[in-house]
Amino acid sequence: MSRGSFSAIGCWIVLSALSSACTLITERDGSGSAGDECSSSIGYEEGEAAPEPEPAEPAADLPGISVATTDLVTVAGSRESLRLGFFDDQDRALAVLPDEVGLTTSSAAVASGSLVMNEELDRVAYLGVTAVSPGTATISVSRGGERRDIRVTVLDDVASTVSLPTKSLALKEGQRSSVAAFFYHRRGMLLQAPSVEVTSSDPLVVPASRQSPALGDGRIHVTARGAGTATVTVAAGSARDEIVVTVSPQPIGSIDIAPGPLEVPPDCSDQMPIKFLSPDGERLWIAADDVAVTSTGPANVSAELITDGDGFVEALEITSDQAGTATLSITARGKQVERLVVVTPDAVCSLWGEEEEEEEEEEEEENELGDAQGELASGSDPFFYFTYDDSASTAAVELVKHRLREGEIPSPSLSRPWEFLSYERFAPSCPHNLGLFDVSMGLLQRASASDARQDELLLGAYVAAPFLDKQQRSNMALTLVIDNSGSMSESAVSVDGTNVSRMDMVKHGLQGLLRALKPGDLVNIVTFNSTAQIELEGAVVEPTRSNIAEVRRAIDSMVPTRATALAEGISLAYQVARRHHDPSKMNRIVILSDAYANVGEVDPGLIADNVVIGDDEGIYFSGLGVGEDFNEQFLNVLTDEGKGAYFSLVTMADAARAFDQRFMALLAVAARDVRFKLSYPRSLTRAATASEESSTDPEDVQPTNFSFNTRQYFYEMFRAPAAASLSDERFTLTISYKDPVTREPRSEEIEVAVSDLLGRHEQNLRAAEAIFLLNQRIGGRMTAPEVGAILDTYPPSYSAPLFDEYKGLIERYDLLAP
Repeated sequence: MSRGSFSAIGCWIVLSALSSACTLITERDGSGSAGDECSSSIGYEEGEAAPEPEPAEPAADLPGISVATTDLVTVAGSRESLRLGFFDDQDRALAVLPDEVGLTTSSAAVASGSLVMNEELDRVAYLGVTAVSPGTATISVSRGGERRDIRVTVLDDVASTVSLPTKSLALKEGQRSSVAAFFYHRRGMLLQAPSVEVTSSDPLVVPASRQSPALGDGRIHVTARGAGTATVTVAAGSARDEIVVTVSPQPIGSIDIAPGPLEVPPDCSDQMPIKFLSPDGERLWIAADDVAVTSTGPANVSAELITDGDGFVEALEITSDQAGTATLSITARGKQVERLVVVTPDAVCSLWGEEEEEEEEEEEEENELGDAQGELASGSDPFFYFTYDDSASTAAVELVKHRLREGEIPSPSLSRPWEFLSYERFAPSCPHNLGLFDVSMGLLQRASASDARQDELLLGAYVAAPFLDKQQRSNMALTLVIDNSGSMSESAVSVDGTNVSRMDMVKHGLQGLLRALKPGDLVNIVTFNSTAQIELEGAVVEPTRSNIAEVRRAIDSMVPTRATALAEGISLAYQVARRHHDPSKMNRIVILSDAYANVGEVDPGLIADNVVIGDDEGIYFSGLGVGEDFNEQFLNVLTDEGKGAYFSLVTMADAARAFDQRFMALLAVAARDVRFKLSYPRSLTRAATASEESSTDPEDVQPTNFSFNTRQYFYEMFRAPAAASLSDERFTLTISYKDPVTREPRSEEIEVAVSDLLGRHEQNLRAAEAIFLLNQRIGGRMTAPEVGAILDTYPPSYSAPLFDEYKGLIERYDLLAP
């Protein structure tokens, strides 16, 4: 594909549509599998339409003052930070100081502005807008003969909607949970809501709970006091929402306080932590009204309960008077504990301190092939569940090839055959339409290189999700939220020796966004470091002269600095995205971050609450994890709530693919929680796999998402007695998944006889085996003679582009390896 640049946008690439057309992928070299009776010639990616040229936008026509938006809508009491930049007639950024800039407002009673410096670059970087009261004001920024006006519309801060993403909650007596509550203005802005009223229909089941402000929302603590059902109502003014809480009985297993006897001096008062535990050891929250405390010697020792804001017991305050002894009894729900307290002048007053122990459990899962053989119960065929790569990273492949080109031995950690098989292109043969997926399978049988009594069978399976046509897609309202913190200045993985940072990699990838936009698309950009800022808002691409230049300027202006307020960045991104939500468009948020927040806490409920807005499809959330050590588990949680996908950006090539070949996959997930199950003939023994995970227990295999415009190739090896008759034996591939929108479970299955598979995918399988063998060598799992013995079974004249490439890489590795 032709590629543009930030300085001259010479072409457009129009992205795929959310249509139902399915198209299969051709092999990278364009050839089919030798010996196949049928093969696909349908193009994928290489067959996409050539980009339409876009008229270049002359730099001289660009304004010298650039601001994130010239029409800001906000609410009273808020403060927005808008990108502000200054440029010469060649569109080069200028370092401008505050005393060079004029700043005025038409009504300080409505809104005021302030200049914010980027200390790293020693220049004005942002315009701070403070919304004072409802109304309209114009803030003007001037320098020299240039002026830029920003129209600020300030709305009241009254919530019109309270939203609780969780509508029902099941708890046991004593359990505590928290529910996110979100408060929205009638124009869609997320509001701070300090004045919130929480009530309960039955305080004996669930008392009125308290609000804990966080992430611009109010988390509502819900504590189960007694068995029954209660409705908790959260209200902000006239706006309200409800959650139904069902509480089931649960006994107290034990009462945990400091062991006795306890010695204290006279005239001492101290707090002793007290915990109520379930029979399983879970902490329970018990209301003070349900706990009785007595003393056999109140003249010596007395005690009172200390509670939290909702009236649940946290500690016991013990006060001693004159010398002597007393027994304290604590009783709750029929469970009682006693402690002897001795009051003596020789004791020290402060004896108790709460000690909390955190237990960490580490589980190591090993999926040895022997453990992955299916059960033979009731005469069923053996089986295993498996998953392949869904990270979309090219890092392992590119680093291995680069290291070998440079005469270096690749790290064993790069032995990830599933990533290699996902990266390279394979040609389908006789594909079957299997519901959502297109599936093509093939089998290659040969004599074993290590045991004359055995045959080896190589099984290949090609699975493709639907391809969505670029030219047909609806317009999108895209909000990018980009990590601009100090960690983004760290070096990224390089495959050519150049020193690039994570931010360089992000900017390189965003070049693809510039080429991917089409008329009618809307772009917002939010960044975050120690705070969150709006870099661009409401930029609509026009048919002739568009806001592409402003998108480019927003991207170019990013300079990593300070901490990582990821929560604030996501919250601001949703505020901006909701301001521009359009039911006729694909509304999406895509985050680019290493996802390690050190300021604030992200509540997945905020993302879940925005997936549906009214009765319309809402704002889906996808992610790009930046760096080889990004927080994958965290992004997985957020994108699962947001019904999106996440991929990794480890190299510059990853970044380029993210907004090119993989961009539609970020916008729309085809299937969620995908697991594959393969049943195979009882006469076979599983000998090798290129899968990332496999087990006979589906719970041991982490499900993955399958995005539109993606495909994977699976490679498995089996052994069978050389004399075995296998023609009538059958393989069964089952794909289980969930609908990405309704979460409804679905399953597709294909059963194919060995006789129908033999002779198909020969070229694919030989290439896949060469890829697998290279990874075995890199990982130290096979020696050079062992790999050589397998390659020697191939016909001497055999040649195919992908096989030849990896055979050459194996030979190069063997020359370097000791």
